[in-house]
Amino acid sequence: MITMKEIGRLAGVSQSTVSMIINGKAEQFNLSRDTQDRVLRIARENGFRPNHIARSMRTGRTGIVGILVSAENMRQIVNNYDSGGAAMRLQAGFLLAGSRVMLETVSLEDCRALRMPDLASNGLAEFIIVSQNFADEELGRRYLEMLRERFGKVVLVEDVVADDNVPTIAIDNERAGRDAADYLWRLGHRSFGTVCNAACRSAHGLRLAGFRERIRELSGGSIEVVSAFAGDRWQLDCGAEGVSCLLELTGGRLPSAIFATNDFFAYGAELELLRRGFRLPEDTSLLGVGEWPVAATAPVPISVIAMDTDEEMETVLGLWRQYQAGKVPECRKFRLVGKLCERKSTAGKGVGNE
Repeated sequence: MITMKEIGRLAGVSQSTVSMIINGKAEQFNLSRDTQDRVLRIARENGFRPNHIARSMRTGRTGIVGILVSAENMRQIVNNYDSGGAAMRLQAGFLLAGSRVMLETVSLEDCRALRMPDLASNGLAEFIIVSQNFADEELGRRYLEMLRERFGKVVLVEDVVADDNVPTIAIDNERAGRDAADYLWRLGHRSFGTVCNAACRSAHGLRLAGFRERIRELSGGSIEVVSAFAGDRWQLDCGAEGVSCLLELTGGRLPSAIFATNDFFAYGAELELLRRGFRLPEDTSLLGVGEWPVAATAPVPISVIAMDTDEEMETVLGLWRQYQAGKVPECRKFRLVGKLCERKSTAGKGVGNE
């Protein structure tokens, strides 16, 4: 493989200049764009790969960002890359920012045994992003706490569990529920059901509370939201079981609008509604919360309240920069306002048709 010295000879610059460019310090030393482009082109054409291991031994820093993903999520990614959601988005964001990224899976057994990921235990990663749904919230909380104690530089995205000691970037859950209620109310809906799994997580509880409270305010307390809790797993069929439970609670009369606590359950609910012969949005409007890409490609694309992914990425990168500068983030909770992604699963309904 070509060396930096050989690249310098071909580019007509010194080895130290090549090193500055390869290590991202060109701007710091006022190297011209033409010089940078020439060096990088020669390096690329000759298959140059920096020796990150040797560099980390010299500096004590690897510059690697580690992203922890659940084994279940990784299986989804293998079957359908578009389902990667936050993990793939974060990976792409850091790669575009010039950082190196490594993914590692964490299984339920890893959580039970409090087995630390290799990225943290061997010091390979400088910064750990936890982007996964722990199968058990309490296990996940203990795992996060140990990861923080052992490693320190940890950030949690998407509120998979509640932990006040780990910086968390997530949608404002209560606000998301209230925004969902406002949107469905503006469409003219006046009968509402909600779907959540029986192992209702803290984030989902806040979404439900915000939705119910806002409907109470809008209706002056005259409308009661029917809430279905079904399935104690984190699988699509929880949404399907939620629909069955909701129909039992309403005597088979489908609410005009259904709010699912995330897009994953909304997808499962949609499949069950379609299986039973209901039409979306003619018979009921369906709304979820989240950024799962597959929700947009459902048989009837699902409307969602989603986190602003640009803001999410910039917040994560901001924390990374603070850690790189040796600073401890002062803010521990980053609550991002959601935005409505209106698709075909929701539509207006006149009050007189209720």
